[in-house]
Amino acid sequence: MLLNVPLGKLQENYQTKLMESKDHRMKATSEILKNMRILKLQGWEMRFLSEILDLRKIEAGWLKKFVYTNAVVTFVFWGTPTFVAVVTFSTCMILRIPLESGKVWSALATFRILQEPIYNLPDTISVMIQTKVSLDRIAAYPKKNEICMEPAIRSCIVVVQTVAIYKNAS
Repeated sequence: MLLNVPLGKLQENYQTKLMESKDHRMKATSEILKNMRILKLQGWEMRFLSEILDLRKIEAGWLKKFVYTNAVVTFVFWGTPTFVAVVTFSTCMILRIPLESGKVWSALATFRILQEPIYNLPDTISVMIQTKVSLDRIAAYPKKNEICMEPAIRSCIVVVQTVAIYKNAS
């Protein structure tokens, strides 16, 4: 149970980073779709496609970290009932408390009753973390500036404007 606190913080951090990377990718995709005519006219499709794929790699990295952390949390919680039973019966053996069938069956029945809520706890914690991140993002949204003038994709596209000056052009 104590192991869950740092893992929960790690999950929250990964969920926040995942949502930020999704925002960057969606903003870039939206900007590309709005300017598709210009991109096709200038032949810049592949350059922007590679930018979107890079953003997707970053997002996939955060998603991978989040899912792995979630798997560790689930493993810890699913292993907890077995661990508790082993520790309980080992302690009884070390302290030389006789393990009679009635006591063993009662203890196993109690562990079984507690097992189901413990199995559901990792999913509940994960959903609560995702909800907290979402609510934090919703609370931060009204505090942002109205319009973000910064482009979503910063690439090295140089627009060259040439001006022709004609003297005595008749």
